Amino acid sequence: MSAALSLLAVLIDTRLLWAQDLTPAAARPSRDSAVGSSRATLTRTPPLSPGSSIAITFAQSSASNWVGAPASFLTASISALASESLTAGPLAVRLNLSLRLGATYVGDSSVVDHFRVSDNEFFGEVVGSYPLRWRVDPYVSSSLRSPVTEAHHYLGTVRTRTAAFWDPVVTQQSMGFAYENRSSREFCSIRIGISANEVRAVEQTMLSDDPNTPEKERYRIRAGVEFAADATVLVDSSMTYTGRLASFGGFSKLDLWTVHSEHELRIRFWKVFGLIASVTILYDTRLSLRTQVRESISVGIVHTF
Repeated sequence: MSAALSLLAVLIDTRLLWAQDLTPAAARPSRDSAVGSSRATLTRTPPLSPGSSIAITFAQSSASNWVGAPASFLTASISALASESLTAGPLAVRLNLSLRLGATYVGDSSVVDHFRVSDNEFFGEVVGSYPLRWRVDPYVSSSLRSPVTEAHHYLGTVRTRTAAFWDPVVTQQSMGFAYENRSSREFCSIRIGISANEVRAVEQTMLSDDPNTPEKERYRIRAGVEFAADATVLVDSSMTYTGRLASFGGFSKLDLWTVHSEHELRIRFWKVFGLIASVTILYDTRLSLRTQVRESISVGIVHTF
């Protein structure tokens, strides 16, 4: 809990510091002068910043006499993304926030629940690097991932709860070296370093429990290696691609990695209306021995700030 609160405190404090810095860019002190000052000034780093957007989308499908498919379903989801690059004296800071929450209505009389949670995740990350004018720069990072609401797994008529708010919550702290490439239309970052992965749970102990012990652990920490990558590409004025890869391998089993990959293409075709195509790939043997893949194409309101 202390790591999660520390991350939220950093996010809030950074937002407040940036909001207080209302001086024009020409009047702001340079990086050299900021280093010698008692308090570093936070300024945005162009381009691709700010990169905040919100989307409310819908997808519908129906079938008649289709073997193995429900009669109909309607999915509604809301997603909010925020990405901001800042400079604080000699440090480069990047903030990433995402919120995804969705529900699906299944029009089939044989199902247990007609309304089911589809998207259910909050993610926050702070990455700080010290530019050395090398090919790679040292970095430190802290991230937090948690469900937003209660969710269940369905097998026939059996319903099993798999998540609740803040249960489980996964935090990770890392340090290592990062490569970053930035231009007017694209951004790419690749990081590799040592990391500490922590899982805290109350009742949903699938990620924190050790199957080799008789007790049910609600807290688990693992040390290992992190490999992460982020990319944002402005294809044109109405099309944006964002991708994120996060992988972790524990020192105890370096041949077994956890991989979480997200890819999203947002296309605005008329004012605030647009299309979102996304692919999420998850490989975590604690949840499933198979690679989980989820694809979606939805249409709705897409607004970029």
